[in-house]
Amino acid sequence: MTIEELQKQIAEELKIDKNSLDSSSSENPLLMQKYINLFLRESNVLNKLQSQFSSLYKDKTIFYKTDFKYVPDNFRELNAFVEGDEEMIAIKEKIANQNSIVKFLSDTISTFKDRGWAIKNMIDFRRFMAGE
Repeated sequence: MTIEELQKQIAEELKIDKNSLDSSSSENPLLMQKYINLFLRESNVLNKLQSQFSSLYKDKTIFYKTDFKYVPDNFRELNAFVEGDEEMIAIKEKIANQNSIVKFLSDTISTFKDRGWAIKNMIDFRRFMAGE
């Protein structure tokens, strides 16, 4: 799932129907749970990508130290080869994108917590205006 797809979906689900605050209030915990589950799933994907990165880093280091046509003289040269490798760059991009998704979901969960308070405040304000 891309961030754009998540943004669209979340924008729809964050809307509060002012005419049915009771249903909005009751669906809020379910929506929070949905995004907590999604957060956990996407966090696991991130962890797997980070493990793949570590493994690839090790493999690339060994390759550039032993099998490459030019053997680096020092750690800086070795690191330049490893960090500049196309596979390393690709997995770093995947990790960065996955980090963005996980951060976005974490922020979304906080927003749903705030949504619950907003609904409560709307209900309280209506009660106040009704003289209760």
